[in-house]
Amino acid sequence: MHPKKFRLPSQRWWRRQLEPAICQLTTDRTGLAVSASPAEATAVGNFVAQTAASGISEASSTAQRVFVAGNVAVETY
Repeated sequence: MHPKKFRLPSQRWWRRQLEPAICQLTTDRTGLAVSASPAEATAVGNFVAQTAASGISEASSTAQRVFVAGNVAVETY
């Protein structure tokens, strides 16, 4: 007889249900604004860092932030 395996909720469930609640709770408790971006922002950030390192795009951190901010939706709580 095999014990039942514990399954974590899918990432989609986490994104829809828990993350907004945690962000809002953090904002309510600290009085600070919380900005959250989708998981794809990590991929965009990696892309920007790799293109800067290879000389394809501008290497300044300001230019990288402007690029990511213009291409990724950020939700503020």
